[in-house]
Amino acid sequence: MSLYQVQKFIFEATGDRRLGDLFDRDPESFLTGYALTAREKTALAHLDIGTLYLMGVHPHLLLSLAVKGKIHWPDYIAALQRADEAAGREV
Repeated sequence: MSLYQVQKFIFEATGDRRLGDLFDRDPESFLTGYALTAREKTALAHLDIGTLYLMGVHPHLLLSLAVKGKIHWPDYIAALQRADEAAGREV
């Protein structure tokens, strides 16, 4: 797992409009520029907040990715709770 690369991608895709637009148009192609595992690429391409959370992505970065992906606050929180439950963590 390359947590640094995942977080770097999120920071760049949410902080730079041009890069964010490129990601929106073709996520899979855009992700090839980062040293990511197949699982990480899939989670990012599908904005899988729960999986990214369990990978250890910083919550502030996850929130900016959720905003970029137009994921509403209740859905964001529900994704985190489902991830915690799946991992056997007490919610």
